[in-house]
Amino acid sequence: MARYQRSRFFARRQGRITRQTKNLEECVNALDLENHQLEMQNIQIEERIRTTSREIHQLRRELELQREVTMSWRRRFNRARRDAINLRRENNQIQGDLDEENRICWNLREEVSRLQRDIDRLEGHYVNFNRGGWTSE
Repeated sequence: MARYQRSRFFARRQGRITRQTKNLEECVNALDLENHQLEMQNIQIEERIRTTSREIHQLRRELELQREVTMSWRRRFNRARRDAINLRRENNQIQGDLDEENRICWNLREEVSRLQRDIDRLEGHYVNFNRGGWTSE
């Protein structure tokens, strides 16, 4: 009887071990499948990282080009602004010169007008000296 019980015990133990082994094999298979899926996801993620890295590199190159263009335009703008300031100064100088010339012209006109009045007055009030001296008409 002890032998029978031992054989039953071992059979039950063997059955338990067989079931546990089968369960463990199923777990291993499930883990293998999950590992394979994770590896595939990892490959996809690595490819996205490479693509993103290329895009980042391209964007950095474009940004550098844009900075160069911006600096070029900034230099052009600053040069144009300096030119405008210099032209404004030159224009102000010319305007000042014109104002001075206009003032001189105005003074000359006034002088000519005064002289013309003097001439008109002299011509209107005095006759030729040949008549015996300056006399009024």
